Amino acid sequence: PGIEMAGITIYSNPEVAGERGLSGEIASVKLRGIKVTRALFKHDIYVSKVTFSNSIIKGKIPNSERAVQPVVSPLSFGIGRMLFDKVNLEMEDDSTGQTYSVRDGMLKVYDLQVGKLDTLLPGTLKLFDFNAGEVILVSSDKMYSYVIKGISYPANLNTLFIDSLFIRPGYKNYDF
Repeated sequence: PGIEMAGITIYSNPEVAGERGLSGEIASVKLRGIKVTRALFKHDIYVSKVTFSNSIIKGKIPNSERAVQPVVSPLSFGIGRMLFDKVNLEMEDDSTGQTYSVRDGMLKVYDLQVGKLDTLLPGTLKLFDFNAGEVILVSSDKMYSYVIKGISYPANLNTLFIDSLFIRPGYKNYDF
């Protein structure tokens, strides 16, 4: 037994985020293996599997002067396996103008454990697999696009695999 939600829309509060907010859509979220008694009596949430399917996220990353405040977890929780399947992401760095995109991405996080009052940081993710059909970085001056195709990072091998890497000039008035 578990919980399934479909057609989820995400957006930042414009009063707080202004123009640098996030927006997104998630086709479905499935939670399996929820330990209800553990949550009710120990105030400790554990879910054996969470799956986010077909996500599209767009937005701006705030610059360091207006950086988002750290998030402190109000309770303990753990997730045995969290899967972000078919992720498409488009982000822009507010301070540099660099853009990043991930197409057909997959992120699988294993054994996520967060204690009460822990600060949620990217370093919380210790063991994960990552795959993407394409990752694109556009330089802040828009002069170059760096395109990585077929990127894969399996946690068990601790090795990054890349099918191909292209550096493309973004202006037509110069010869190479």
